[in-house]
Amino acid sequence: MLRFGVFELDRKTGELSKSGHRVALRPQAARVLAILAERPDELVTREQLRECIWGSDISVDFEHGLNQCIRQIRLALEDDAETPRYVETLPRLGYRFIAPLRENKALATSGTHAVASLPDLLAPPAAHTGAELAALTPGSRRMFRWLAIAAMAAVAGVAGVVTSSHSVKRTPRGLPAPSLTRLTWDSGLTTDPALSPDGNLLAYVSDQNEEGHLDVYVRRVGGGDPLRLTFGSGDKRAPVFSPDGGIIAFNVDDDDGIYIVPALGGKARKLVSKGNSPQFSPDGNWVAFSVGDMSGVNLNTDRGDSMYVVAVGGGVPRQIRSDFIGATHPLWSPDGKYLLFLGNPNNDDAPEKSVDWWVTPLSGGAAVKTGVLDATRAAGLTSESQAYPWAIVPAAWDANGNWILFSARSGDSINLWRVQIAPTTFQLAGRPQQLTSGPAREEYPSLVSRPDGSMRIAFASLLQELSAWSLPIKPNEGKVTGAPQQWTRDEVGDFMPNVSRDGARLTFISTRPGDQEVWVKDLQTSTASALTTTHTLKYEPTFSPDGSWISFSEIPKWDIYIVPSTGGVQEMVCAGCGEATDWSADGKRLLGNTLDGRAWMLDLSSKHRTDLLSTRQWIATDSFAPDNRWFTFQSVGSGLFHAFIAPVSATPVPESKWIGILDGEVEAWSPDGNLVYGTSKQDGHECIWAQRLDPVTKRLVGSPFAVFHSHDARLSLANQTETTLAIAKNRLVFSMGERTGNIWMAEWKAP
Repeated sequence: MLRFGVFELDRKTGELSKSGHRVALRPQAARVLAILAERPDELVTREQLRECIWGSDISVDFEHGLNQCIRQIRLALEDDAETPRYVETLPRLGYRFIAPLRENKALATSGTHAVASLPDLLAPPAAHTGAELAALTPGSRRMFRWLAIAAMAAVAGVAGVVTSSHSVKRTPRGLPAPSLTRLTWDSGLTTDPALSPDGNLLAYVSDQNEEGHLDVYVRRVGGGDPLRLTFGSGDKRAPVFSPDGGIIAFNVDDDDGIYIVPALGGKARKLVSKGNSPQFSPDGNWVAFSVGDMSGVNLNTDRGDSMYVVAVGGGVPRQIRSDFIGATHPLWSPDGKYLLFLGNPNNDDAPEKSVDWWVTPLSGGAAVKTGVLDATRAAGLTSESQAYPWAIVPAAWDANGNWILFSARSGDSINLWRVQIAPTTFQLAGRPQQLTSGPAREEYPSLVSRPDGSMRIAFASLLQELSAWSLPIKPNEGKVTGAPQQWTRDEVGDFMPNVSRDGARLTFISTRPGDQEVWVKDLQTSTASALTTTHTLKYEPTFSPDGSWISFSEIPKWDIYIVPSTGGVQEMVCAGCGEATDWSADGKRLLGNTLDGRAWMLDLSSKHRTDLLSTRQWIATDSFAPDNRWFTFQSVGSGLFHAFIAPVSATPVPESKWIGILDGEVEAWSPDGNLVYGTSKQDGHECIWAQRLDPVTKRLVGSPFAVFHSHDARLSLANQTETTLAIAKNRLVFSMGERTGNIWMAEWKAP
């Protein structure tokens, strides 16, 4: 047994303890630590460590493996590379163990000191037989596997945290002002924090690897170097610790799967092939997750957003509340017997009445409507969903007092809030309380209530700029002829752009006045002005063919208006009709869909509305073909969007006459009508694709091909809730979101 400071390292088993409590340390890192500690104050070169650990005849990535081991050792020992107490780095040479070894009292009476030889240190830990493993229950088998990691409570303290001089301006009644600490200092995008159950470790995703995608990292809250846990393409999102702190679950946008990885490094294992936002049950045996778009638009769509539970060891997921037409973002109750989720049980009522936070027992029985979203709506709080702005997502369930955390917009700021529900009835038990009030977007809270009564919340503080962009193309060929150009640049958001057919003017939704209003910009003079000033949310402004009018929807009633593009009084043309997505070539009709997913065409003179499709599927329309004989639309199935073409007819068109295009959304036609453009995750990222069509039948010709790749995590088509495309002359117009930010922590001390 090697003893130093408050630590003990068992050379035979590789177990590290701090003050009698086991500390997570992987076997290979434990062997490196033992080699160093057996030679205190001596230089051990990197080549010597390679020979001892990997052997000279084995071809491995030795440099990466050793660096990972040293990071794990420092994380476990709460050591710092700049001011080390245990392991000192000698640049370009190796390492030296600098802490004094304490006497081994068990051997002191005989006057001996047992020193293992290097071959002894390389011996693997004793293996367990298959029979021994089979005797373990699923829960205990998991505990056995992660025994060395399960005691993360002793890994790290909070000493050395640099506390910000900023303070929260508004604090909910009953809570003192918290201390705010910035935990990461990256120049790019660092987000999705997750605190370990003891509040001492932080997992998060970041693009600091400079590879253009997000990966999962873990580090001590108190500082130190981060440990990278994931590699390979695709953005990793939503990491979460298991209750014992031993493993981390996360989802990958590249293949939509959920994975599990050891918290201190190791090989990731795929848990399910499709899912997002994983959440561990309190006993660590199960993972709840969602399947679907996650933007909230599928809450009113049968077979849209859905939620499941799967065993940590794998298996067939079990759907929860399959009777709901939309259910997403599940959170476990502290006792593990219930799930709270954002859901919609039916299409009979308006979404404003039926969409809410619900609590369902896992043992069977009716779900309980909490009434929380009525309270958040009354408080003027909204989400980022354009379709359902009141559909706020629950983020964390605090066992102390049954508080539910969430992030919401109030005015022009997005901050952290909480609301309380009754412990037995799950009904709303008070008004929402604001927790933070920073100027940036404060999102993705992770909460830990500690045994001493203190509370820690890690959250992402993000800056986001939504801007209109244009891409020079040959529209009838789908060929890009130049680099994308940014057409708007503001500190706020400009999105849902649409361009006049002569390419002279741009219309878009902007939040620059503090509200979402319709704006128009002259692309020759660069002058921009607001067309609306009604202080309500607007949706999808679209130029008429001659450019004289702009149509749009107004939320929350989803009335459809038209307004002169040069300014003037807006005119309602259809009350409660949903969204208008395009104009006919003669400017006499609008294409659109109701909020419950029925496609229609509106005659502007008679105000008569005609249903276009015969289906029970939820439909969102996109655009007319240039000859007005066809139109594109999307349906939602199993939480995914599927784009179609159908003929315009005097009678509703049955599904048998639909022409499937791609998985995604098709929003624009080439001028000759033989090519369509849309957004899709064909390659795992939200990108712009095109599909050639037969000039007469509109059947597909060949396969979809990429027009514009958007793989960067920081600047992306995916960094927004709604994407629109428009074509005018030789330009393809769309919006992208650029996100940067870091992780902060708010801490409330024990009363």
